[in-house]
Amino acid sequence: MYLNYINNFRGLAILFVISIHVLAIFSSYLAPSTYAFIRNLIGNGTVLFVFIAGLLFQHLSGKYNFRRYITSKIKYVLLPYLLISIPAIIYVTQFSAPRLEYIADYPMVIQVLLYLITGSHLLPLWFMPMIVIYYLISPLLIKLDRTKYFYHFLPLFIVLSILADKNVDNILVSFIHYLSVYIFGMYFSNNKQELLQFIGKRIVLFWAVFIVLVILGTVNEITGFQYSPLGTNLFLIYLNKMVLTCILMYVLYKHDEVLGKKFNLLASYSFGIYFIHEFFDIVLDKVYRGFNLELFSDLTIIAFAMITFMVVLLLCLGTIYVIKKVMGKKSRYIIGS
Repeated sequence: MYLNYINNFRGLAILFVISIHVLAIFSSYLAPSTYAFIRNLIGNGTVLFVFIAGLLFQHLSGKYNFRRYITSKIKYVLLPYLLISIPAIIYVTQFSAPRLEYIADYPMVIQVLLYLITGSHLLPLWFMPMIVIYYLISPLLIKLDRTKYFYHFLPLFIVLSILADKNVDNILVSFIHYLSVYIFGMYFSNNKQELLQFIGKRIVLFWAVFIVLVILGTVNEITGFQYSPLGTNLFLIYLNKMVLTCILMYVLYKHDEVLGKKFNLLASYSFGIYFIHEFFDIVLDKVYRGFNLELFSDLTIIAFAMITFMVVLLLCLGTIYVIKKVMGKKSRYIIGS
């Protein structure tokens, strides 16, 4: 049941996540138009991650057992989340300010619980309490997957995603925002061959729609025009990533034999990279603050960002490699990889 092109997709998806967080380090040094374009181009890579999660959930649904499923998630997702939260909570309580200011008003025990529930103690960790909701409703999703007309409602879920923009400070809103993505992944798994054939015949159109959405999002952000019912630009980034998901699925499938296992290392380390990369971002952000980056052009700043991206990626890979060497198979309990 192993799908190599999906594994490659997972390796590629983590690059989007790292790149947007690295870009955030340099956001204040870039011209607003430059930052808007890059953010629309690579932003919300979480869509790719959630799509893969939904696809693999349905792909493996024939062997689904709730007890085994939840036990696996506790050991390889929640336990690493708790362990990686220890240094993150120490940092945010002792050396930084909480993203959600109200948390600091509570006693320390309550603060810790609130951080774990909201995932606000480290930028990427908001994803963890959100994805837990999907784990908890997995029996319902299994039943719906086997319901004949369930996927007819996918357009409605997409509308809900547009109305409920991504909000890292509100887990329930983010859950609703990504629900269509997860269900789309399940739908794609159910209809892989038909959809890949459909996309392949219209791949130029898919690329054109993606480019138009990126341009629209960029112009929308620069000019201040707001097309979303909620008055934000994030729904355009969500839509372009949904289209990009289709493009990448087809490209990776078509070139599967050529690509082979080129993204296998990134795929196998992806959860670990997700957990630890922000620690390196924080350190490098503080380093860059010692320089007058305002004096450099956008091209130079982009070059710095690309170098920083490579440095963060290599540091993550090296750290995970060492942990795996020391801990062996038990490394999955620590970093999920």
